[in-house]
Amino acid sequence: THSSLFDVSHMGRFLIEGIPRSARLMVRVRAAGLALGSKVFGWRGAAAEDPLALRFELEPGVALEGTVVDEETGEGIEGAQVSFERQNRVQSGQKGAFRLDHLPAAEPRFPLALYKRGFVPKDANVENDGPAVRRLDPIRLSRGIALPVMVRDASGKPVAGAEVTARLLNAVPYSAADE
Repeated sequence: THSSLFDVSHMGRFLIEGIPRSARLMVRVRAAGLALGSKVFGWRGAAAEDPLALRFELEPGVALEGTVVDEETGEGIEGAQVSFERQNRVQSGQKGAFRLDHLPAAEPRFPLALYKRGFVPKDANVENDGPAVRRLDPIRLSRGIALPVMVRDASGKPVAGAEVTARLLNAVPYSAADE
């Protein structure tokens, strides 16, 4: 995969060059105070010379500011991943502080997913009550337990490079209204 940043002119235009004609392209656009825009684009029916073949109309955006804390100690958790719909992802900084920008103002609520190794993953549904910057109550993560896993073949030999996935089946979602 290849990713590039493009300079957008004062007229709101930019040109992406060197794309194979058979390619499908994911384009994401961010701008201060506006919601993230993303589109998948394929060349079918579009003239490669037309710089306006792909248009974005960005909606007003909001930001969420909050902290991720250890449920037991109340201390901030640095390095926790906080994401909105897998498009907008940040890591918490010192003392667990995070800021998610470019969220669509028209959304009634923001489903967030939080993850930090060693802690139980959590989903948080935050109501959108209007302000351009919404300050959240601390979101608490509880420490999880570790489960060692061994993968062997039928003869008992360890299998290196196996892909392992795990999903919690009985997780309880977090809601800002619960606190």
